[in-house]
Amino acid sequence: MTAPTPDPIMTAIIAAVTTGQSGDAAAARAQLRTPWTEMGVLGDPLHRCTLAHHHADLHIDGFYPSLHLNLADDYRRLGAFAPANDHIDAARARSSHLADDPYGDLIRAAIDEVADAIERQDTAPRASAPGRN
Repeated sequence: MTAPTPDPIMTAIIAAVTTGQSGDAAAARAQLRTPWTEMGVLGDPLHRCTLAHHHADLHIDGFYPSLHLNLADDYRRLGAFAPANDHIDAARARSSHLADDPYGDLIRAAIDEVADAIERQDTAPRASAPGRN
């Protein structure tokens, strides 16, 4: 049995995280731009998720608020407000796992924003949603 071929995107992400952990945040950000540009918006979901959540202190519990937030927002956009509400409740319940940092603040604010849109039964895209530039 041969060893698996190294994944160049994951290798680049790991190298950038290592650079960041050594204290050079600016260089790490610059290094992360390369795999992000290479994979694009249609890149492999594992790569995109790993790159978006590359902070060294983030554990699996820190992924759930974002996961449930995104599912809630997707259901809301489809007009499926009951499952949207279930997922926004799950996002809130797990938000205690978010760090008190800009990423955590971003996710908590988006949870509030999506919850408000669900309550209003609004299916319009959020102005602050990723990719809405």
